[in-house]
Amino acid sequence: MRLRAMTSACVLVVAAMTAGCAGTTGGKDVRVVELGEVPQGSYDLVERIWVGTWYTPFYVPWYSSEQDAMEALKTQASMRDADAVANAVCIPDRSWWGGQSFFCHGDAVKMRPAEDRPFFTIPKT
Repeated sequence: MRLRAMTSACVLVVAAMTAGCAGTTGGKDVRVVELGEVPQGSYDLVERIWVGTWYTPFYVPWYSSEQDAMEALKTQASMRDADAVANAVCIPDRSWWGGQSFFCHGDAVKMRPAEDRPFFTIPKT
C-alpha cells in the first residue's frame, strides 16, 4: 500500500514538472528581444522562465535543436501572457553517446503602452 502511494506521488511530480513543455503560442506572436533593442523601462518582468524554481536543480527541459528550445521558451512566455522574451540564453549540451541537446531560458516580459514608457535623455554638461 505504501509503495503504491509513493509511486503515485512520483508520477504526479513528474507530470507536474513536464506540463507545458510542449505546445503552441496560441496564435500570439511572442518575439525574442535582444539586449539594447528596447529601452530599459519599456517593459515589465512577468516571470523568469525555467530558472529559479524549486525543481530547476532536478529537471530542466532539453530539446534536440536550438530552434525547438526557443519555440518552447516562447510558448512558455505566451502561456504567461507575455509579449516578448528578453535575455534569452541557449545552452548546448553534448552527451557522451554523441548526441546534442539544448536548454534555453529567459525572461518573459510584458511591453508597456507607449504613453507609459519613460524616455531617457542625456543631461548636457
